[in-house]
Amino acid sequence: MRIHYGSFVRAGFCAALLVAAQVDVVCGQDAVSADAVPPEASAAVDSTRDVIEAIIKHHLEPPARQQLILEVLRGIADATSQQLPGDLSAQISGISDIDALYSLLNEEKDRLGLKGQPNEKVEKAVQQRLNRVVPGGVQIVPTRDYVVNEQLAANRYVGIGVRVSMDGTSQRMQLMEVVEDGPAETTGLKAGDVIESVDAKDTFKVSIDEVIQWLRGPEESVVKLTVRSPRAEAREVEVVRGVVPFETLHLIPQSDNAAVALIRLDRLSASTVHELRKIVGELPEAVSTVILDLRFCTDGSLHHLHLLADALLEDGHLGDVETRSGVRPLNTEAGTVLEGRKPVLVYQPGHSEQVDWLATVVQEKGVAVFRGEFAFRENPEERKAVSQSIVEFVPSSDGTHYIGLATARLLTSDGKPLDREKPVGILLERAVPADLAAIRSWSDLIGVGREMKSLQSPLAVVTNRDGTQSFQSLPRGFQLPKASATDKTLIDQIMLHVNTVNKE
Repeated sequence: MRIHYGSFVRAGFCAALLVAAQVDVVCGQDAVSADAVPPEASAAVDSTRDVIEAIIKHHLEPPARQQLILEVLRGIADATSQQLPGDLSAQISGISDIDALYSLLNEEKDRLGLKGQPNEKVEKAVQQRLNRVVPGGVQIVPTRDYVVNEQLAANRYVGIGVRVSMDGTSQRMQLMEVVEDGPAETTGLKAGDVIESVDAKDTFKVSIDEVIQWLRGPEESVVKLTVRSPRAEAREVEVVRGVVPFETLHLIPQSDNAAVALIRLDRLSASTVHELRKIVGELPEAVSTVILDLRFCTDGSLHHLHLLADALLEDGHLGDVETRSGVRPLNTEAGTVLEGRKPVLVYQPGHSEQVDWLATVVQEKGVAVFRGEFAFRENPEERKAVSQSIVEFVPSSDGTHYIGLATARLLTSDGKPLDREKPVGILLERAVPADLAAIRSWSDLIGVGREMKSLQSPLAVVTNRDGTQSFQSLPRGFQLPKASATDKTLIDQIMLHVNTVNKE
């Protein structure tokens, strides 16, 4: 069974330009929001043995097989409001033969009435039970969605290059955005177009998730669409699916401090270091400090994290990776891509375990690190934690889904896990909005909210009539003459500390 690195991207992140993700309708229509990729689409009950054996074989700290079987049955009982036999726990604990354990599991499932396909309520209950005892939780995703996630991680998503919503009037999928130079734009599709059919399948009242599945396909394959533009007749078009790359980081334009460049990272992927090198190579010579804002950066694979650390530091030992087979070192080798400029890192403790680790190891190497107070948590569901875990995806035996597990742990240069209660870095005072609503708005806009939106352009701060401030995305390609008020505050605070240290 081959293991694949990855960090499963929840639906909203894919929305960027891709036809792979959540959609959000604003202004003038019935608001519809839908996840194209189920957060943890599960065969948790139907493929119980597959999941349990993957945990036993690959997890860094696997619970006992008997405990996992008991938790599955407890989840089924929770969902069906039934009682398990009082001696079931002792009975399971007394069985050592693997086949006998699964025979008992199947007998109890039958007794609880679970003879057909488990319903969503049962799947959710089993998932919650497993998450409580499996450190780091369990992710179970259909193979089709895993493939999309791997394309995103490699920044080689194959699609037609659109962002979509549900049109409340026609009750069909509508294009919100068409990616510049993407397959859809090349074919002549425009924002506002309504898709009436995909390969002769009518889209009327069909969920966005299902239509998106119709639109997916191999690179260079053709999808036939019936499209209707506003106040126009329907027309037939053929779109050749292709690679739709997207930015994982972007330079925040600002004119208040010519010596500083603020670069915001949205996620880690195979292209992140290449994008960083390109931006740095185009910076004016006057820029002496590069601030990397990772406060809302989502995780990537261990390889992508290692590449970014390598790009920020000179040669040396970063830390270690602990797996069930032992501990191996992580070293930097390529050298910094910052061309002699001073790096500064900003992050939010608790938002990303990978970024928490990165902040710690770069500070150990002398990089200035700053932190905010708010640790945004997308999924408050209780999970037993694995500090600084690396999630890998294991294919199921029948090839229908992948199982995501914590198979490794990041260690610092002294060979120890991070102390999450003692985050590194200088605490920023007003780098992000103070109230929860504003933070959620901010998080949503740059791609980390529960209902994520894709944003590849800067944010503007808008003053409302009541005097409060909110964040608003700007049209693609729009260039701000200076950073937003929040970005300016961030830069001012950081440079005040940096300049003070330099004087000392």
